[in-house]
Amino acid sequence: YDQEPFLSHDGLTLYFSSNRPGGKGGSDLYFVRRPNLGAPFGNPEPYNLLNTVDNEWRFIITADGLTAYLSCDWPGGAGGADLWWATRATTQTPFQRSDFKPLNSLNTPTDEHDPYPSADHKRPYFYSTDWESPGSAADLLVAERTGPGTFAKPVPIPGVNAFPFSEGNPVVSADELMLVFSSTRAGSNDLWLATRASTTMPFVVQHALPPIISSPTGHENNQHITADGCGLYFGRNDSLFFARVLPPGGS
Repeated sequence: YDQEPFLSHDGLTLYFSSNRPGGKGGSDLYFVRRPNLGAPFGNPEPYNLLNTVDNEWRFIITADGLTAYLSCDWPGGAGGADLWWATRATTQTPFQRSDFKPLNSLNTPTDEHDPYPSADHKRPYFYSTDWESPGSAADLLVAERTGPGTFAKPVPIPGVNAFPFSEGNPVVSADELMLVFSSTRAGSNDLWLATRASTTMPFVVQHALPPIISSPTGHENNQHITADGCGLYFGRNDSLFFARVLPPGGS
């Protein structure tokens, strides 16, 4: 499978997770590059500075290129899949395994996945399978950053969780007024849109994304919105897809 796509802010490097042959074990991180936005991506390369015999899933870098978040099951976390983070002084130095520290103020003994930081780096959005009780359905959470690598207790993202269904893969717009997430509330796992008028208000779930994206027979998740807000990378049945939103009357 190929999953968890993330496009760098400049649009030239796409990171993803895969269990394809040739990795170090389980899910590993890969990347593909292109010389400009109009060019196709090259061949996938393993990100072996981060890959281990354990599982590496979503890898995401903030817009300034200096902070990275990762969901993985490396030893040293709280258990299961956990959230880790790293910083670097310049974008010329690649992130490597020794840079990362577990975010144990957010982690639980079960699974935390799919970190997605707000544009100001102050709030990571993510999902957890242990919020209500061990083994509960996955819920979307957000936490307020209180210092370097420390966060206040996570709270449910208001307006989006629907018990007993599973929600995951939160992606927010730069102004944090739009949220795209995955949910099983309609049966299969589909991508859904939620909006709000201000960051002090709860989200209102609008609808599932159109059938060309949230197909009736597919399993969609692991989405990522491009920096311009017009492109959507997502996973469907263990493969990666791309869709572009066209403005009204545009092309």
